[in-house]
Amino acid sequence: MALSDNPFIGLTIEQLNTMRAQWLQVLSDIAAGGQSYAFPGRSFTRADIPNVKQTLSELRAAIEVTSSSGRGKQFVQARVNTQSRFDGC
Repeated sequence: MALSDNPFIGLTIEQLNTMRAQWLQVLSDIAAGGQSYAFPGRSFTRADIPNVKQTLSELRAAIEVTSSSGRGKQFVQARVNTQSRFDGC
């Protein structure tokens, strides 16, 4: 997933940390409590664990981008084409 596709980029660090805490609680409760967990507007089962982990990964990336803004860190996505280098060998 590219950073530009991350739905959490642009939120404040406070919002991101609050959301991360909620999603960590979801993961913890699913793992410890049995088959399902719910919070307002959503319910989760063990089958949703991969989606919960993906959301936590996106939140972690957004937190890193937000907390490093203005500190000189930059994220770059690059694609290197090495095929033309080996053409004709």
